[in-house]
Amino acid sequence: MSFENQFMKNQNEQSVLPAEQRKQAIDKALELQKIRLDDSVSPYKDFGEGERFFIQKAFDEKDNEVVVKVADNEKGSRDDIEREAQINNILNELLDRAEKDGQELSINFPEVVKEFDYDGYHGLVSEFIKEDKEILGSLDEKQREDLVLGIIKEMHQLPIPEDEMGKDYNDRILDTLEARDYIYRWKGMVPDLVEAGYLEQEEAKNLLEQINQDREIIEKYPLVVDHGDLHAGNFSLFEKEEGEGYKVTVMDLESLKLTNQFWGVAQIANRESIAREINNYPEMELDPHIAAQVDEFKTFFEGTDMMKRIKDEFIDKSKTPEEAMKVFTLMRIDEILISLLGCSKNDQEGPYKAKKDIYLKLLKEQMDQLG
Repeated sequence: MSFENQFMKNQNEQSVLPAEQRKQAIDKALELQKIRLDDSVSPYKDFGEGERFFIQKAFDEKDNEVVVKVADNEKGSRDDIEREAQINNILNELLDRAEKDGQELSINFPEVVKEFDYDGYHGLVSEFIKEDKEILGSLDEKQREDLVLGIIKEMHQLPIPEDEMGKDYNDRILDTLEARDYIYRWKGMVPDLVEAGYLEQEEAKNLLEQINQDREIIEKYPLVVDHGDLHAGNFSLFEKEEGEGYKVTVMDLESLKLTNQFWGVAQIANRESIAREINNYPEMELDPHIAAQVDEFKTFFEGTDMMKRIKDEFIDKSKTPEEAMKVFTLMRIDEILISLLGCSKNDQEGPYKAKKDIYLKLLKEQMDQLG
């Protein structure tokens, strides 16, 4: 789905039913599918306030552990579940192709077991991913750097799906972001950030001139597969047989896209920078959702030097390091602009103001980097 159409998803939606009524329909749907919920664990999501999905661990008819995800009876939510299943299937096909071509990759993606429809609801049954949280906590700084940058590098080694690229732009399952798309995106975001008071008119003018000026440089870097939202909560580690290392499963793939090789590492660099700033903003921990993210960032990035590794392994190894650094910086700015838009409605006080202030500081640093 293209960026310019993402806000059209919810047209012609059905009215959403009360949570209890939705749950009753799901119970009936799962009974017909011979899926039994695991009552020993609470649902990950259960149509609580503002939630569009029901997600819970379960067992199939053969007693295999699975995860059930059911969208509410709203069209946009159903479309998201269908897209998630399609993305998982595409990635597993690409992984198979890479391995047949001799690539030795350690990453895995969840397998789709089946999809189902019932009374306007769409459900997805997928492989249950085992995880040992103690493994991640036991890794030192270098091991954590190796882990996250290794995931990014291995995703970059996946082949580009030709059948996707052969479709009309607006019909693709995977978002594709090339230079022209970043220009389009910034033309939409930058004026909104001026209106929100985050950017001065002169800053906005400079940003738009910069992304247009560097279009040809961005176009030099071919498309790769990028997760789009990589953090410690979006991959799992599980120990294989003794002495055989860990199974790394990459999850939550709804932000996956095809773009240049620097967007993913730019996001990681931004998140490491945020982790360094968090201690100066204790109010960020007042909001439960932000507090959970704060704790994850502080723990995962404690003592790491992702920026040095990114420079050594992604930028300096490029044929033109100066241009690579420029594209990397533009991608950092792109991710910052997106994050600032998410702050703009709740930025007057407390954790959202703190989050906004951190991103504005990062934005200034990256704009200075561009000169």
